[in-house]
Amino acid sequence: MDEFGITPERVDDNQRAIADVVARYYGDPDFAARVDADPTATLKAEGVEIPDGANVKLLFNSEKVWHLVVPDRAVVDDLLAAAEPASGD
Repeated sequence: MDEFGITPERVDDNQRAIADVVARYYGDPDFAARVDADPTATLKAEGVEIPDGANVKLLFNSEKVWHLVVPDRAVVDDLLAAAEPASGD
């Protein structure tokens, strides 16, 4: 866990919430318009944990363009450390 309380379980919960938002985005035009207008506020309202001061940007993949999102190294290091078994196990 890091100073923000990020654990692998919380990441999993966030990933599920994001997946729900994406599914709803394509099924509900009014919701999609809200996401387009203010993705940060809309995701927070849907239960996605976004750190204060962070800004969400929408990127759309296509057949010819895919985006690879590389998370902040410190967050990855903390998650990997939390997932490692305790020494002596």
